[in-house]
Parts: sequence; structure tokens; C-alpha cells
Amino acid sequence: MGKKIYLPEITYRMARSDYSYMVKNYGDVDEFCGDFCNTDNYIELLENPCEETARLQYIDLLEYYFSSTTCIKCPHSNDEIRLEISDNDKRANTIKKRYTK
Repeated sequence: MGKKIYLPEITYRMARSDYSYMVKNYGDVDEFCGDFCNTDNYIELLENPCEETARLQYIDLLEYYFSSTTCIKCPHSNDEIRLEISDNDKRANTIKKRYTK
């Protein structure tokens, strides 16, 4: 990730809130530390523990969350499922649009 700055309109609080909403309502990424954690993301966060680094990590995580290959662990049953967002869930659809540009 280095020094690149992207999606400046997304604040740390927004990204953290978006991720919390998705996990609470749809579940967390299955095998979270499989593919995603095998990057330099967490080393960078440890080496530069600031709000901007955390913001970028949340953005990366949400982009990964909405990738077509990602499975979600259902929060109510722990079943592994593909993410399907209801058309009625306007907040989740807004969040998805924000991170899948």
C-alpha cells in the first residue's frame, strides 16, 4: 500500500462504521486471515499506528469484503455464504457502492 492515498472522501469513522454495520448485519469475512492478512496491511498498521493508516486498512478490508470471491460467515449460524444484500437494505447498498467503484 505504501504512501498512496485513495478515496479521500471516506473518513476513518465512516469506514469503521461501514465495516461494523456489515459485520453486524451480514457477518464477517470467512477465512479473514487467509488471503487478506497475508499482505503487508497489518505490518504497515503496526509500523505506522495512526488513524490514516487504519482508515486505509478499513477501505482495503471493505473492498475485499465485497469482492466476488469472498465468502461471509453468517452472524447467526456461522454458515459460509456468498454475500447477498437485500434491495431493501439501503445502507448496505450505499456502503457497497462506496467500496466497489
